[in-house]
Amino acid sequence: MFSSEFIWCDLSTFDIARAKVFYKNVFGWTENSSSSFVDSDYTFHFSGAEEAAGIFTMPQILQNIGMPSFWMSYVQVAALSDSLDCAIKLGAKCEIQPTSFDSNSRYALIRDPSGAGFTLYEGPHLQGRSLNHGRMSWNELHVPKLEQIEEFYCGLLGWNIVRDPQSSDRHTVKSPNGVPIASILEIDESIKGPKNYWAIYFSVHNIDVAINRIIACGGDIVVSPNESDGDFALVVDDQGAAFCVAESMRVLN
Repeated sequence: MFSSEFIWCDLSTFDIARAKVFYKNVFGWTENSSSSFVDSDYTFHFSGAEEAAGIFTMPQILQNIGMPSFWMSYVQVAALSDSLDCAIKLGAKCEIQPTSFDSNSRYALIRDPSGAGFTLYEGPHLQGRSLNHGRMSWNELHVPKLEQIEEFYCGLLGWNIVRDPQSSDRHTVKSPNGVPIASILEIDESIKGPKNYWAIYFSVHNIDVAINRIIACGGDIVVSPNESDGDFALVVDDQGAAFCVAESMRVLN
């Protein structure tokens, strides 16, 4: 079993039927409604033969606090209860207490000290990331200052965070065994907005084609490829959920 790595993502949205149409048109996803997940509203979506992501209606508890539609990153841990206890001691807030994902796994949604949300997952290893079209390829935390969260993630997950020698504002996250697994981008609120968040990158064959489809389906561009030196585009879907698209994600060593 792998631990402390990103292994899944899903979309919490208001209009699930509308979301399914959007991502089918953008990524070509197909739906598999047969699932052992305890929530019958949760649907798995595939890019080709590979599981790509889940889509479900936002839980009422999150609607009650005014959460917008959002993409969620999952981090696998060996023992959920122990990790949750540690996270809270390090300053996290638990939004959803440990809940059964299916008969073999559990999850808990937390917010780090900067307010960025992610999900701790305990269970069998999922398909994780891929550079294939329509798959999650990378995860990056967007936050104004590294100091807000560095102690938290290193203490909770055993990560090692090192500055990218080619960029003063990007940092590489390495797993306890030294493998690059994510990045942290120090980015001003004037660009990313007031919320801190884990951005999910989806791999696409052609970024220009993907952007045209996103716009045609009612989405919008927040950061264009020109503004990101051609590496990626930060976009929102037609219900306001933010994500990134990239033709290939450069893993920093």
